[in-house]
Parts: sequence; structure tokens; C-alpha cells
Amino acid sequence: MPRPVTVDFTGVEAGFTNVKVPEGDYAWSITKVNSKKSEAGNACLVFGLKLTQGPKAGIGKVIPHNCTLTKNALWNLRNLIEATGRQVPSKALKLDLDKMVGWTGAGTVIDDEYEGKKKSIFSAFFPVSELGQDEEATAEEEASGSETETEETEATDDDEALFE
Repeated sequence: MPRPVTVDFTGVEAGFTNVKVPEGDYAWSITKVNSKKSEAGNACLVFGLKLTQGPKAGIGKVIPHNCTLTKNALWNLRNLIEATGRQVPSKALKLDLDKMVGWTGAGTVIDDEYEGKKKSIFSAFFPVSELGQDEEATAEEEASGSETETEETEATDDDEALFE
């Protein structure tokens, strides 16, 4: 016999779960950025990084990535931003989190364990242009002085609006 129940999820934001994908290098796109307090009480940004390229079983999955905003942990946020091809100036900044949605980059996903469950996390970030390159191809580009790398790291007018 059916037992219907009405549940109203209006305004309830979907939370992240422990996503598990094959280890490897993936391209990603930022789908959301939320600010919150970490378990230790520090300001933290939580990114939803949707896998767009890489091992087939991971494509379309969203992996959360936390960036704690303490001085000794800001390298993590800098690495993520620089993987999108933007420069991070050495000064205080105001980030517009909404403008970060849609930015793309790449990174290495590895297995981790949290509360006894396996999950995937990012261990490194890099530009999409480096995705899938082997060491020989990278050495050839460095020797030829590829301009693509320079173009990706130069600040644009859009970046000025992002960093105040």
C-alpha cells in the first residue's frame, strides 16, 4: 500500500558527496563557489569542479575542492586560479565568486580517504594546455619558447574587474 509523503525541497541547496573517479589528469570547469567556515573555524571557499575531460568514467562528475583562506594555505587558492590562466598579484584582493563560475583549468585527481570512505581529491592544478602532454612534448614546447604559455598567464581586463 502506497504511503505518500510531500517533501518541499524549494531553496534547499544540493550538498557535495564523496565522489570517487579513476585517478588521473582531468580538465574541469567551476560550477559553483561557496564561502563557509572550516571545521577549525577559518574562512574557506568550496569549489565545485566538474570534470570535462580525462578518464571517461570521471567525465561529468563534480569534485568539491576546499581552499582555506588563512595566510599559510592561500597557495592552494593561488594554484587553482593560476591553473585557469590568470595571474594572481601579490596584494590584497577582493574576489567576485560569481565571476569565477565557468572558469576552466586542469588538475591531477588522486584517491583519498575520509571517515573510512574513499573519495577523489585534487592534488595539483595546471593549465588545460598541459593536459595530456607527455614529458617529451613539454620539453619540445619549452625549447621552442611557446607563446601560448605567456598568453595564458597575462592578466586581462576581465581579471581587473575580478581583482579589486
